[in-house]
Amino acid sequence: MDMELSPISASLGAMGSLPRKLHELLATKHWALRGVLMDEIHHLTADLCILYNFMLKLSDAPQDPPMAARYWMKDVRELSYDMEDFADQFVHAHGRAKIPIANHRKNKTLSRVKIDRLPERHKWRPGISHKISEFRSRAYEAIQRYWRYKFDDCGSDPGYSRIAHGRPTNLPDPDDLVGIEGPSKELERWLIDGEEQLKVVSIVGVAGIGKTTLALRLWGMLRGQFECGAFVQTAQKPDMRGILRNILFQVRPHQPPNHGEMRHLINGLREYLQDKRYLIIIDDMWATSVWDVVSRAFPQSDCFSRIVTTTEIMEVALACCCFFPEHILKMEPLSDIDSEKLLLQRILVSRNQSPPQSDDVTPQIIRSCGGLPLAIIIVARILASQPEKLEQWGSTQNSFDCIIGDNPTMEGFMGPILNICFINLPHHLKTCLLHLSTYPEGYLFLKEDSVKQWVAEGFICANEGEDMEEVAGCYFEELVCMGLIQAMDINCDYELLSYLVHQVVLDLITYKSIEENFITVVDYSQTTIPLADKVRRLSLHFGSATCATTPESTRLSQVRSLFFSGLFNCMPSFVVFKLLRVLILHLWDDTGTKTLNLAGICELFRLRYLQITCNVTVKLPDKIEGMKHLETLQINAQVLDIPPDIVRLPSLLHLSLRGANLPSGIGCIRSLRTLMYFDLGNCSEDNLWGIGELTNLRDLHLTYSSSLSSEHLKRNLIALASSLGKLCNLKSLTLAARTTGTAGTVVLFDGSSGMSAPFFLERLELLMPICIFSRLPKCIGQLRKICIIKVAVRELPMSDIAILTGLPSLTVLWLSVQTAPEGRIVFNDKAFPVLKYFKFRCGVLCMSFMAGAMPNLRRLKLGFNSHIGEKYDNMLAGIEHLLTLQCIAAQIGATTESDWRAAESAIHDAIDKHPRFPRSNTQWVDLIEEECRPSEKHHWSQEKVSLGEKYVMNKHADSGLSQLPNLPSTIASGHLKSGSSIEEPKKSVAPSLPCTLHHTRISIRKDAYKNQRARLPWAAVVDLAAVAGCRCLLGLAVHHRRRRAGRGRRR
Repeated sequence: MDMELSPISASLGAMGSLPRKLHELLATKHWALRGVLMDEIHHLTADLCILYNFMLKLSDAPQDPPMAARYWMKDVRELSYDMEDFADQFVHAHGRAKIPIANHRKNKTLSRVKIDRLPERHKWRPGISHKISEFRSRAYEAIQRYWRYKFDDCGSDPGYSRIAHGRPTNLPDPDDLVGIEGPSKELERWLIDGEEQLKVVSIVGVAGIGKTTLALRLWGMLRGQFECGAFVQTAQKPDMRGILRNILFQVRPHQPPNHGEMRHLINGLREYLQDKRYLIIIDDMWATSVWDVVSRAFPQSDCFSRIVTTTEIMEVALACCCFFPEHILKMEPLSDIDSEKLLLQRILVSRNQSPPQSDDVTPQIIRSCGGLPLAIIIVARILASQPEKLEQWGSTQNSFDCIIGDNPTMEGFMGPILNICFINLPHHLKTCLLHLSTYPEGYLFLKEDSVKQWVAEGFICANEGEDMEEVAGCYFEELVCMGLIQAMDINCDYELLSYLVHQVVLDLITYKSIEENFITVVDYSQTTIPLADKVRRLSLHFGSATCATTPESTRLSQVRSLFFSGLFNCMPSFVVFKLLRVLILHLWDDTGTKTLNLAGICELFRLRYLQITCNVTVKLPDKIEGMKHLETLQINAQVLDIPPDIVRLPSLLHLSLRGANLPSGIGCIRSLRTLMYFDLGNCSEDNLWGIGELTNLRDLHLTYSSSLSSEHLKRNLIALASSLGKLCNLKSLTLAARTTGTAGTVVLFDGSSGMSAPFFLERLELLMPICIFSRLPKCIGQLRKICIIKVAVRELPMSDIAILTGLPSLTVLWLSVQTAPEGRIVFNDKAFPVLKYFKFRCGVLCMSFMAGAMPNLRRLKLGFNSHIGEKYDNMLAGIEHLLTLQCIAAQIGATTESDWRAAESAIHDAIDKHPRFPRSNTQWVDLIEEECRPSEKHHWSQEKVSLGEKYVMNKHADSGLSQLPNLPSTIASGHLKSGSSIEEPKKSVAPSLPCTLHHTRISIRKDAYKNQRARLPWAAVVDLAAVAGCRCLLGLAVHHRRRRAGRGRRR
């Protein structure tokens, strides 16, 4: 195998990168490398090739090598790391030495340069010669030890094959679960039994039996029926303040947790949840003490609130449920039938038939897995590596029997199976899996982050013409298919944004990482730990501990990767890590007033990946141009200023700075692939035009938080739209408000104009309050790879529906429509072939689903208004044709309870026609924005013009009300609340003043109504609504009558 194509790996160390590093060393043509030393380097290269082959043979052995061989492999890995560090430092020092020479030559002071550098010239050769001799001596000794101790006998078997690597043909479907339907229905019955008091239920079972999967299923089923909720993970050594902050952030997402101690977090949660119906799921609890603390944050109210916990320990389950055994669900292993179904499903074989000649092998494999879903998934992936060789199944199964034994306990299945899986992994997957031990237990991470870190670390082996990040993405998906990484669809929208490493998998890879000195993990409870002589990758899990410190015995100068999670005051100084490639800082400051100064970051000359997440302000260095290798700069915090020379970073691929302004000359960063979270409102037009020069850009996410003039925003959007046409590689485009409470300016775009969209676009999110299309852009119909669309339109004719229905890859669709359609929206046969999630918001709901439409739809979310006296016959005609539908959620805007009940009843009537009776939940919300059709406006204006003139035209002519009915509601000067069209509306427990939208036209009338409410009769308010042609104001009139009658009531 070519050494240059091999990545840095946990088994081989930096052996794969050494040929390139030595070539870079020789390419400097430094005078100290001439003569005999050049020959020494060539001999050293030959020795390294021998050692590489020895290492490869031992690491490919079907069993773990003996202890002596593992120590030998560790020494060779340390040698490779030391050599790579030396080569990098030498090349860097040589490059820096050229700078003063060039400057002195420019100033014509050659004689002084010669005198000043003379002592250094004498020091160069002895130091380099000594190092090269040391490396060659260590390499020669390692070769001799290999033959002396006969390690060749421990090498790989020529007939042995590992798990074949290839992009998975089908990723696991999060809804395609086996054996979980019964437990989920039973738990659902417990949780919606109508009991008003707070109820706590617990799921108990051994590791790998599916507790987290069941909890996620419940979360998806029931989350919509509660006002707020949270899904959190704990750990064997939990960070209690972090858990409470996480819960508070999820139940109150628009208001970050306040700074303070534990009592402040508990009090904040109790106050916020006091009068709310909430659902809290706490996964993987290990001690009753955790419940003793967390339970204090949940008020004992009569709002039908529910809490679900999962644990492996029965005593913890009993403590959570107040020692009511009837509130505990003990999970049982899968039956033989379900085990076989899951096994065959995961080896990519049809569920209705067994592979030929496998009937005698399958029962033995199922017995070896003990009915544990995680074990079955892992074994299935091992067997799926070469499905055509069925005899391999038997040999693999026999190895299971030898290791597991004849009568293992339930707890004893997972460890041996995981160990077999780990040994069978190829080097690149083994390395990427071990790297996940960097994260703390229960830590949710993103696929994109892991992929970028693997590339920065040098773990990825890509052939010529392959993209490093795409190859890394294939590695990630392979680990997901094997069950070693678990997908967490907490948002229940089929976007799968977060992932988790199962606790038993994390235990194994943490042990393996320490054994091979790959990653050293230190948590806040470890005061003295055994550390290797040289720590290569350091992960500090300090949580909320106030006095945690890095062990003094740790040698920090060789650390290549640092992950820190803890309080601001406990963070070590990163400037001592001279050889860092990856730096990840997750900080929390109780005061929130400090500043993280990154002035010394430029000294980390090898840094490739920098990610900072904190609640303090970050100050970047004034000059950052020297960080030649930096690929990812991601700061999830407020940034003071952006260095102007950031546009001269030659290797920068991913730039993410929240709320900052685009730097001048952004178009110079031609290598850029990701540009995220810059403020669209504060950017100059020139910088937005410059985005068009970023032809390698793949992900573009811009935010909006300013209330600038409509003309400025419109010019910016026009410049951005022009730039988008040049971004031929763009895959994701998002324009969204920075915060949900942000007021913004809506710009109306003509969807029928000649707009263009990048051909490879996979994700399109154009959310209010930035822009709205008059109609759906025709260019969307050309996006054959688009998976996610979230847009708002003023009107939606059937011709625009036809643009969307044929998109072959569309899985998530959000549509917000302002004007009620002229007729029924009909979805024909074969419409939306792969759509799984459909969210539709419009003032009027009238849909028909033909047989064969949306054959894969799982979730349907609707938002509409109920109107006084309106008939709701067949509002969802043909819903029974959506055979895969699992859940319907409806948010109904209503002014009276009777109207809301009528609309709710229509939804339930439609569901009753469905053969599978999908779950449903309805919510009473503020009225949804709604424009009237031209025919409605004409009818109402003719009928009520005289009364309108009496109460509006004559009374308020000076205020400009007489002109407002002729203005479009989406004109650029209309200021809307974020989320008014496509974001979640405010949920109402009682009808509040409606008309949260249409502020251009309605807010003035609302003020006029308030000023005249003592004199205007209720009938006059109705007339005002009629002349305005707006049903929202009719609701205001109804609300006025109810308040005057004193009959307002809480639902």
